Amino acid sequence: MSPTAATQFPARKQQADETRARLIDLAWEMVAREGTADFTMRQLAARAGVAVGLPYAYFKTREGLLDELRIRVWDRIDEVILAATGVPPDQATPESFEAFVRAGLKAVVRFALGEPHVYGLIALTPGVTLSEHVLARELQSAQPFINFLIRGEEQGEFEFEGNPTVFALALWTSVQGYVQRMGARMPDIFKPFQENVLDEILDAFFARIRATRRTRTGGTRGRKARATTTGGRTKPPRR
Repeated sequence: MSPTAATQFPARKQQADETRARLIDLAWEMVAREGTADFTMRQLAARAGVAVGLPYAYFKTREGLLDELRIRVWDRIDEVILAATGVPPDQATPESFEAFVRAGLKAVVRFALGEPHVYGLIALTPGVTLSEHVLARELQSAQPFINFLIRGEEQGEFEFEGNPTVFALALWTSVQGYVQRMGARMPDIFKPFQENVLDEILDAFFARIRATRRTRTGGTRGRKARATTTGGRTKPPRR
């Protein structure tokens, strides 16, 4: 490679990276304002002032670009949770975990209702297929919570009659359903009741997983005392 080419290559790569980032930023603004239903790569190109085919050179398909936006939504959710709780989920203690989850999920709900089109990118609505890339990013955000539930079970703070991952998924699914319902238009008379639903969901979740006094004092319900397994998870013995 000639000296001239060697100096030009980094400059071209930087320019390409900047163009790609600019397209993502513009797409984010367009989706945040108008949603994805009518979003097209042609509109994006026009907004960016570039050739119609240029966005395809970076993202190949419309869904490929939307996947980049979905990754960014999960980045924002992580930021929202951190701002609300003050600590990453893997640094929460068993004693503070309930307060951490309540504050974090309520912050996510506020974000979802405040930016419905953005949150809609990751909502599991009929007809939407999430790529493995996006699902892996979702798991990256969820894994610290799942690990914490497992660690809390090992320390006797929580107990599960099944896989903690399923419990985490159940809670997240309930929150998504709550967001969709709160985002729907309904008579004002129902709103005071709806606002209390999230607390009821969280109350039920923690009532379900809190360890009993017997477990805390070394009873038979502890994880280490489980003798049988189903699908790789321990199963409590029958009483």
